[in-house]
Amino acid sequence: MNNENTKGNIGVFDSGLGGLWILKHIRELLPEYNYVFYGDQKNVPYGNKSKNDLFVFTTTALAFLYGEQNCVVVLLACNTTSTAIYPELKEWVRENYPDRLLFGIAHPTVESISDSNGVMVFATHRTVDSHFYKESLEEKNIETHEFVLPELASIIEKGGDVSAYLDQNREVIPAGVDSVVLGCTHYGIAVSEFKNIFPNVSNWILQEEITPPFLEKYIKENQNFNNKLALDGSLIFYITGENPIFQKYGQDWYGDDFEIKYL
Repeated sequence: MNNENTKGNIGVFDSGLGGLWILKHIRELLPEYNYVFYGDQKNVPYGNKSKNDLFVFTTTALAFLYGEQNCVVVLLACNTTSTAIYPELKEWVRENYPDRLLFGIAHPTVESISDSNGVMVFATHRTVDSHFYKESLEEKNIETHEFVLPELASIIEKGGDVSAYLDQNREVIPAGVDSVVLGCTHYGIAVSEFKNIFPNVSNWILQEEITPPFLEKYIKENQNFNNKLALDGSLIFYITGENPIFQKYGQDWYGDDFEIKYL
């Protein structure tokens, strides 16, 4: 990728709506770059899948994004893959696409947290089981609690009643905890419902706010990387299965730019 004709794209991968939500915010800050989105709607949700299944699903997507779509970098806009199998994925990329980059959304999230009276992490089974957030934040001497919301990603994907589901868990945040990490990119779509159910939380750590400036900073500080990126402002969406709710949100968020290609 040394000349204009071979400059590449930024890939964004998730099982579904969460990644679509993150990409919306990235594009608002960095509209000049070329983006390719891969949504694995066929296998959503990821939070209850085995590590082996997650590895197979994700490397299939990465091979497509790096190999067929000429992505210079791929963002895992999925906390489950960014925590449960991230080291294995990094090694796979080193072995198969050594000149490409892989970012996991969980890492800049942790880096963004510097001070708190206590953090509650809401996430999927697989993310909580990894204890990535708890271990990483406690290394920074931040008291951290974790709570699984096993059905929430599916409820959001299906356009269900998020408030009714969250209301069943309104007492789970310990007294004195002032911060919440929404540790699944789907959850940011429902941030208003979270704030209504948990009014005492003063600091909402939202990945759609953290990720775009993280990517912007990396691009600015790494000129060699920046030189590899195409600047046509193009946008392509690939998904592996049909979902009317996905279609609706995509049209709401991207308007005429939203055109799906099915894999």
